[in-house]
This record gives sequence, structure tokens and C-alpha cells, in this order.
Amino acid sequence: MAAASPVMAVRGRRVAITGYGVVAPCGLGKDAFWAGLNGPGLTSGRSIEIADWDPTPYFANPKEARRADRVEQFALAAAAECFEHAGRPTADDSRFGTIFATGVGGLRSTQEQIEVLIEKGERRVSPFLVPMMMPNAAGAAISMRYGLRGPNETICTACAASTHAIGYAARLIAWGMIDACVTGGAAPRCARANAYVHRRDRARVRVGRVGEAEHDAREQRGAALGRRGRRN
Repeated sequence: MAAASPVMAVRGRRVAITGYGVVAPCGLGKDAFWAGLNGPGLTSGRSIEIADWDPTPYFANPKEARRADRVEQFALAAAAECFEHAGRPTADDSRFGTIFATGVGGLRSTQEQIEVLIEKGERRVSPFLVPMMMPNAAGAAISMRYGLRGPNETICTACAASTHAIGYAARLIAWGMIDACVTGGAAPRCARANAYVHRRDRARVRVGRVGEAEHDAREQRGAALGRRGRRN
């Protein structure tokens, strides 16, 4: 059994939330968000999206906005409101952390580019797929946007990710490891994944025995190689 270090065993400094920003289906911005929570609620449909979402105000130009997954767009929009609400803390940039969270990262971009791969081939897949799909894209974008050079970490623990990130950020401040931190989380709408699986025979998901799964994989690989040979 490991003993707790003296630094982490002490109570630590007090931590305060100085500002926050919200992007959510029930309201864009903290005031609209609280009004939405206190409203009648959203009861229609199987999934909820932010209607008429426009990311361009949070980017230098529309091209930059298109190169960011919606998870990153939401994160930058919420961060912009957060800094507007709180102002810029006086902490040194090297002691200003970014502890951000996501359940899965850029799922929308991943799905879209899988469709492109299947329908048009690998040469048509976006070269920006990796920075759009990676889970740490949102936290990295925030830190670069505001010049934050402290610890930059991404928490990926499913639905608990944002809670874990906020708690971890608070502990880093309490223990004196950093002086300020941007923390929270962003997540995509995941309902399209199910529709995608059922809509295309070539991208199906099935639960079965290991032998069946290996057989399916061999069949799909053979079909893919056959298509590639015909294109060449």
C-alpha cells in the first residue's frame, strides 16, 4: 500500500469557479441555458440537436470552422463565453492549465469520413480527419486560442468525463500545481451511429462468436480488396 504524499495529504488552497459558458440544446449561453432548464423541456424526437448551429463567430474564417469537428466548435464557443464572463485571470500562462473532457471525441467527423472511404475510396478521405476526430482536439484548441501553457490533459471516461475533469482541475489548483484552469467537456450527438449501422449493409455491426466475427472480417477484407483491384 502506497502512502499519500505530504503535498496531497494537506487540505490545499480554496478553489472558486470564476466564470462559465454553455452550449446546449436547451439554450446557447448561460442565461438561455438556465431558462431552458426551467422551461417545459424537450420531449419530441429520439435525439436532440442544436438547431441552426453557426460556428463561424468563433473562428477566424469559415474554412477554419469547417476543419473543426462540432465537439471542438462547441468547446471554443463555451470557452469564449467563459472568458467573457470571468475575464482573464492574472495567472501566469505557464501555470494556467486546460483539463478538458469528452466521451468519445469527433464522432461526427469519423462517421462522415467512413462514409467517404466506403463510397469514394481512401484518396477522398479528408487529410484533416485525425485532428478532427482525436479526443484531445477541443482542449488543444482552447489552450492554443488563449495561449495557455500549463498542463493540458484530456479526460475520456464516458458520461462521467466532465465531472472527472472539473474535479481533477480543482485538485491541481488546490495542491498548488497550477493557479488557474479551463475545464469542462464537450460531446457530439451519437444517435447517427445507430442509423448508419442499419442503413448500409457494408458497415454492419453484429454480436456473435469469435469465429463468426473472424469469418465476417475475412469476407469484408476480400470484398474491399476486390473493389480496389477493379479501380486500379
